[in-house]
Amino acid sequence: MLRARRPVCLSKIRIAQAQGSIIYGDIALNISLMYRADRFFAENHVSWPRLKQAFLDRESEYGLDVRTLNVFGLLAVSAGDKAEAREIFVRLGEAWDPEIWKERRYFDSYRTWALSN
Repeated sequence: MLRARRPVCLSKIRIAQAQGSIIYGDIALNISLMYRADRFFAENHVSWPRLKQAFLDRESEYGLDVRTLNVFGLLAVSAGDKAEAREIFVRLGEAWDPEIWKERRYFDSYRTWALSN
């Protein structure tokens, strides 16, 4: 898998309104797939609140497919946002994406964490 030589500093991207937010989210989502989930935020200067808003804007404008919802769930877990992860795992049910989670045990482990009190 190809990697950028230097992390892309997404915090420098400034586009107004929902469409800009969606573009930011698309860029971040695609970059996130090149990193281990636990390293993505630290190495790329990505703002979880901004990325979360991007997913919410995308859903409002276009809806979210199951694959994108799986990525959103993985990123919510990586950001430590248990409340958001819980909502996503409830919506996903058993619809895990092996391309995103790699192994079912990771999906199950994070889902257990998100759904716990």
